[in-house]
Amino acid sequence: MMKGQLRKSNALIANITKKFKKIRNNGFSGLKDNISAKRTLSKVGNRLEQWIVEGKHHEIYNSMDEILDELGLTSEELSLYCSRILKKKFLSWRKELRIKDAKVLLLEHPESPVCHIGYIVGFNDKSNFRQQFREVVGCTPTEWRALNIKKNE
Repeated sequence: MMKGQLRKSNALIANITKKFKKIRNNGFSGLKDNISAKRTLSKVGNRLEQWIVEGKHHEIYNSMDEILDELGLTSEELSLYCSRILKKKFLSWRKELRIKDAKVLLLEHPESPVCHIGYIVGFNDKSNFRQQFREVVGCTPTEWRALNIKKNE
């Protein structure tokens, strides 16, 4: 073997050895936890995808418990998914989805009042929509629409 191949081979053996030590130290519970986490992430991902397809991310919920009931998930399952996959809190992610949808509607329906579009995507009042939009995008929905309609002309 050449030196480069030998180093790669040694690195591979060292990596495998390290994984076996980890399994031995954690027992098989660590491996089972990993498999369980993967199943949970898949389940949550599928439920969220369906929730979005059905447009339920636009609905106004009174509490996080209502959302969890709608999704058929526990707070722990959703939290695991948000931290590992989304890398943000659920409510921030949902707000960004709503803003993304609002941007599409703002351009597709330039005659529609901004407050109506905000309501359609799930914001229950104009000032909240304006504030959340500015937080995510950096300007108000009205400013964003004017700027982007000019770009598309």
